[in-house]
Amino acid sequence: MIFTPRASNTSAEPHWLDALRLPCFATGTPAAAAMIAAVESEDDFIAAAFEYDETAHSEADSTLRVYPGSWLGSYYGPWVRDEERVYGDKTYEETTNGVYVVFFVSRDDNNYRMAEMRQLLILRDEIDPYDFLDGIDDPEYLEAVELADAEARERANEVWDLFIERGASEEALLGLMEEYSDDTTEGGYYDNISRDPSQSKMVDEIETWLFEDGRQVGEYALIRTEAYGYHLVFYTGFGEVYRDFISDKEMREDDYNAWRESLAEVESVRRWAFMLIES
Repeated sequence: MIFTPRASNTSAEPHWLDALRLPCFATGTPAAAAMIAAVESEDDFIAAAFEYDETAHSEADSTLRVYPGSWLGSYYGPWVRDEERVYGDKTYEETTNGVYVVFFVSRDDNNYRMAEMRQLLILRDEIDPYDFLDGIDDPEYLEAVELADAEARERANEVWDLFIERGASEEALLGLMEEYSDDTTEGGYYDNISRDPSQSKMVDEIETWLFEDGRQVGEYALIRTEAYGYHLVFYTGFGEVYRDFISDKEMREDDYNAWRESLAEVESVRRWAFMLIES
């Protein structure tokens, strides 16, 4: 295969995915400054956020945000996007509603290959909590959910055994799709899968498996997801480098928008000329 240079490799702005933690303090700058002085680690930050608002920050990841750099606004965005930013950097930024306290966690430069995969999906029957007196806390509801999951797991294990018996190949998976899969995508095929939450095509459980270190073409797994049921997934190939993909996409969009603007200018001249002729 011959690779040719891409314009995006040399002329596009870098595309980062930044992870940070940031509760908003309504109590103003003194509280924010005190927190900045006390926080030395993520654990410190999580504990301080919980102390500030136990309801809003009851979960460890309640303050965690992962954004493409271009999404970040004017308050703390310029600080986060700084190329020199490293783990543990911290600051606070005043807003009209309070003060954001920001702890920088990590930066992903998106320099990785996207994933391609097929899946055979065994959906779990959906149980409506509104059919039960106490909703999601009703013991009968919980029992019904557990039963639905057990039935889906049994079907998934049967398909898994057939898949293994037939050679555990992509062809074997395709041969089982029509009879067993609840996935409506043709061949259960997905490509251009990235780790970017703004572009995600996959639930977290599958995305985690796809991007585990050392993942190789031809590997497969049976994965349970909370949202859907059981997925027999097969890693079919590596895609384009994600950084190049989004750079190329943005440049194409810029070219298209410039072309549209040029058409609008030409059309406006034509209309004006037509009006002049009529007058």
